[in-house]
Amino acid sequence: MSYRRTVFALGLIFHVYNRGAGQMAIFLCDRDYGMFMRFAREEATRHGMAIIAIVLMPNHFHIVLQPIEGNGNVSEFMRCLQYRYARWFNKQYKRSGTLFEGRFKDKHVDSDEYLYQVCRYVHANPVVAGLATAPERWKWSNFLEFIGQRNEMPHHSGFQLPFLRSHDEYRALVLEQCMSQRILHARLEQDIRRQRME
Repeated sequence: MSYRRTVFALGLIFHVYNRGAGQMAIFLCDRDYGMFMRFAREEATRHGMAIIAIVLMPNHFHIVLQPIEGNGNVSEFMRCLQYRYARWFNKQYKRSGTLFEGRFKDKHVDSDEYLYQVCRYVHANPVVAGLATAPERWKWSNFLEFIGQRNEMPHHSGFQLPFLRSHDEYRALVLEQCMSQRILHARLEQDIRRQRME
């Protein structure tokens, strides 16, 4: 068994993510999304994690978090979160077996610039995927908490991105990210179609 190379420690910031086994959907209805958010909030409190950004998509999720209390054990937080949700999901849908595609993936967010980019990426995800027309129209992220317009999803209330002057500025930057990624995806699809015709 291989060991995780990332060293998790208090005060550092990490981007963690996973998807359904075989890319299967892991959220089938609002109740599923809501239960995962509830478990994320509870496990974050229990393990001393501050959730900075989070988005749930039909077959995967992204969380940007910072260990702020205890021993900074992100692996234990993720193990408990995924285990609780998988057990609940399997019971609800009368299934058994693996729900997630192996161990979660992680990246150390080692600069303010990277943090800025990864938060934009997380919050733009539903729009780029065509699930919503704007980031605030996708209920299952903490974008609205991030810009101070809601207090429902898990979020680190004291967190503020460096260099940003206002919530409006962040929203504009996320919309810019949405647009640039959708244009890129459209170009890639055109290239693929063109190659198939040649």
